[in-house]
Amino acid sequence: MKVLAVANPVSGKGKAKILLTKFINLAPFEVIPLIHPTAAQTSEQLRTEIDKGDVTDVVAIGGDGMVHLCLQEIAEKKIDFHVIAAGTGNDFAHTGGRKSKSLSAVVSQLSEGSSSRIDLGLVTYAGGKRWFGQVLSTGFDAIVNKRANGLRLIKGQMKYNIATILVLFRFKPIRYQLNIDGVPRTLDAMLISVANGPSYGGGMLICPMADRTDGLLDVIIIKPVSKFELLKVFPKVFSGSHVNHPQIEFLRIRSISIQAQTIAYADGEYISQLPISISVVPKALALAN
Repeated sequence: MKVLAVANPVSGKGKAKILLTKFINLAPFEVIPLIHPTAAQTSEQLRTEIDKGDVTDVVAIGGDGMVHLCLQEIAEKKIDFHVIAAGTGNDFAHTGGRKSKSLSAVVSQLSEGSSSRIDLGLVTYAGGKRWFGQVLSTGFDAIVNKRANGLRLIKGQMKYNIATILVLFRFKPIRYQLNIDGVPRTLDAMLISVANGPSYGGGMLICPMADRTDGLLDVIIIKPVSKFELLKVFPKVFSGSHVNHPQIEFLRIRSISIQAQTIAYADGEYISQLPISISVVPKALALAN
């Protein structure tokens, strides 16, 4: 067994760093810590260790950003993935009714070696390819994500509520050109998001029916509505009560290409300007039970 524990030193106001130390002290086996001040350095060391070919488990200590970083190196590999939630947004860790696991529970998982495989999304863009575990967003929600990331003194759901209001008054519907499982479509929308898991942004249930084991991606389209209506509808994603709105459409797909004058985020991380193409890769990740 070779276990890598990857932590963001500033995640959760330093919580991840503390949990890493406690985890190493608790584990009855060797744990190799990977903790660097930048994501680039962390990714480089993680890649170097995995390329040696003897890594059996990777433990991510942090939020969805740390999970996203790890996915880039362990997707489609025979490596069990464990998550200790320690970030502002922990949607990947909490999907499927999962609760935050204690350090001792993760140690037990590692000893037992039990995992099951889940799907991942794969986005292709001008700069390359990236994996995502939860939700890829474009349009209004992506711009809100960008604005929320700048609100560093505000945490949790309130950050996204404030960012929503700040973005709303300048926002206009976006013209999208899509290709959905080979079928072209053009439409105006407030946003189009592609979900592998049901939530993002610290518990926003953008697509409650999304299932990471069904071999499909779920697409949500919010068609043009007034700013007042969007202000009413968008906060409802925290409870999932937006799903029956007449201007919201859900699709289940295997692949989609999206072209528009907007940006894309996935797992809360910036991806690129559009155009992009997204596909589901079934059973791409071994997630510890």
